[in-house]
Amino acid sequence: MTTRTYVNFDLLIEKEVDGSYAALVTGSPVGTASSVRFALPFDGTTLENLLLKLDPGRSGTRRSGASTQQQAAMDFGGPLYDAIFRDEVLLAWSRSQDVAREKAGGLRLRLRLTDAAEIAGLPWELLYDKPNNHFIAQSERTPLVRYVDVPSVPRAITVDGPLRVLAVIASPTDLETLDVEAEWERLNEAMADRVATGSVVLDRLPSPVVAELGPWLRHHQTHVIHFVGHGDFDERLREGVIYFENEHGARAAITSSVLGPFVRDHDPLRMVVLNACRSARTDALDPFGGIAQGLVQQDATAVVAMQFPISDRAAVAFTSDFYGSLVDGLPVDQAVTSARKALLGGFRDEWATPVLFLRAPDGAIFHDVHAVPPPPPPDPVSDPLPGSVWRRLAIGAGGAAAVVAVVLALATLDSGDGPGTDSGGGVEEGGEDGARATTVLPVAASPLADDQLLVAAGPQDSQLDLYRVDVEGDRWERVTDGNARWAGASISRKRDTLIFTEKTGDTFRLLVADPSAADQTGDPLFGEPPELCEKSMERPARHPEDPDLIVSPCIGEDGQYRLVELNLATGATRVLDETSDRRVGDPTISPDGDHVVYWSAVRSETETTKPMEGTLFTLELDDPSTTRRALMPDQSRDGDAVFSPLTNTIAFTRSTGDGVPPDRDLFTVSLELGASARPLLEGDEIDQDPTWSPNGRQLAFRRGPPDGTTRIHVVTLSDNPDAPVAVSTAVPVLTEPINDRFRVEIVPAWSRR
Repeated sequence: MTTRTYVNFDLLIEKEVDGSYAALVTGSPVGTASSVRFALPFDGTTLENLLLKLDPGRSGTRRSGASTQQQAAMDFGGPLYDAIFRDEVLLAWSRSQDVAREKAGGLRLRLRLTDAAEIAGLPWELLYDKPNNHFIAQSERTPLVRYVDVPSVPRAITVDGPLRVLAVIASPTDLETLDVEAEWERLNEAMADRVATGSVVLDRLPSPVVAELGPWLRHHQTHVIHFVGHGDFDERLREGVIYFENEHGARAAITSSVLGPFVRDHDPLRMVVLNACRSARTDALDPFGGIAQGLVQQDATAVVAMQFPISDRAAVAFTSDFYGSLVDGLPVDQAVTSARKALLGGFRDEWATPVLFLRAPDGAIFHDVHAVPPPPPPDPVSDPLPGSVWRRLAIGAGGAAAVVAVVLALATLDSGDGPGTDSGGGVEEGGEDGARATTVLPVAASPLADDQLLVAAGPQDSQLDLYRVDVEGDRWERVTDGNARWAGASISRKRDTLIFTEKTGDTFRLLVADPSAADQTGDPLFGEPPELCEKSMERPARHPEDPDLIVSPCIGEDGQYRLVELNLATGATRVLDETSDRRVGDPTISPDGDHVVYWSAVRSETETTKPMEGTLFTLELDDPSTTRRALMPDQSRDGDAVFSPLTNTIAFTRSTGDGVPPDRDLFTVSLELGASARPLLEGDEIDQDPTWSPNGRQLAFRRGPPDGTTRIHVVTLSDNPDAPVAVSTAVPVLTEPINDRFRVEIVPAWSRR
């Protein structure tokens, strides 16, 4: 396919005082041209009937036959073309095409419709040149774009690698259900060839919640956001919307003013593709009222949207050809036109559905897109480095054991007697290169299902194993098998790696295992404890985007209590909080990765007989210069904090009585400074160890009397903010305890901390 060089033919449509319209050529290869005054060549009834044939969904009817819609397209586009392309406008158009042909290029028709908002929403892509029997927008010689005038001129970006596309697929529970996994498969099918060659990288936003977009863009280079879901025009707001999901899975109407700042602030991001019905619709009064036009106003260089519903198979065909053309180096308008032609065979009535909104002076918005060759294979390793620890974990696979070699700690060369600097991953920094030890976590072949959680259970608190429990199915399976106190499970966001604690006496160490396997003994996370954490390490929090980043409470040989950030891949260690006499624990990281909340004692152990008296503190992870602040300064009996996986809502426990031990109840609170805590449950039992479900709609926790059997319960949160408590009842996860002789079920793990 030939990459064309285009010249612009700028056609401005304006509304006149008398209600008619004027078409003015404001720029072309042959200069400007006098305006042509025109009226729409249809009365209201005829126009509505034509639009109903082109978009049967306007009236709730089924799609018309291809021949009916094709005729309607010509009946609409022909008279509209004849009304505008006449006299001076037609002469300039014809001469400009001649100039473009002489240069072996193309003529880009840039429609400027912002001064005629009430007709901007018509399907202009159907302009039909009847004498020459062709639709203008079907030819790569004359691509049609809707040009949006904005003050700033966008820059093209040099990609120098693959085109990186982020898919956002949403199906809110209160709208017509989309099979999101099927949509994801179709998107993968459409891009399979380009992904296979390495010229496209296709990622998926883990949860279609707008709050997750910021963390993703902070950690990933993204050139295109590709949204699949529902779209609409909110008549009350007079704005176009697309529907993400809120933290409860219901619809969250997202306008361009909400999505726009994410587009504007992520420098590599140039284009948004909206595979959502009527996402190209605009307001008859505000030319930027549509979501596509609004995103262009908010700095998107190009937006591809849909002016009619598009079928699944047509979307696959369009997407495949469109992205293929882009990575082949075609300008975006030529790529859209090529993809329109790809629909003419099997989807002839849908070719005009995609609409391109553009604010760049030309369509070349991505430069140097190409595949990156894979890195060369590493040199074979004959012998492990001195001090290395190699482990093998047996992972069940269809009844057979698959042995996976996992490097748990790679020691660096001996650093001599000189002092090390920040270190982690099991050894000190060493050698002239300053290399640090690294840890590779075993990754499950099959991540935990959303209805599975991990529970520590056993006959007594000092003898516990981890069990995998089905919340809905009343089934369980043992994950670890040993004669120890194994608890404190911490799983990654993708639920495919597991770190847990082993308690010996008063100290803890961290182990790793496969969360999907059975009867494992676990392996040490570190060959040697990291410097500053030699004595004890407790349950870590896992970063939402980087599975190698953890935040863990620990105690050093010097007796200092610390909260540290460890990078398992690089071995780097950073101290977040440090004290000589007050314990810290239970860290949790916000879903955007910006904040850590943790418990800290409010008095030293020599000052009080109640070592569990403490409060919740928060720190900014991305700004090491900040100091901690109390989340709720007036409270001294809070603990067990854990962030929702989707929002900045924190579940925690609070002592509410003076018994020994005191009653503890569940609460939630927002991360916002000064936010009020909201009780979840009322009762006399002790509630501890909350953990959120992956969708953020439920909480599992440990419940029991002060000196009796404890069981894991689950609650579903209420959406009513005026309710005195968020939930009214809690039910056991399992009808019967995990084992008849087990009295203790504690520390569940359902999602990332």
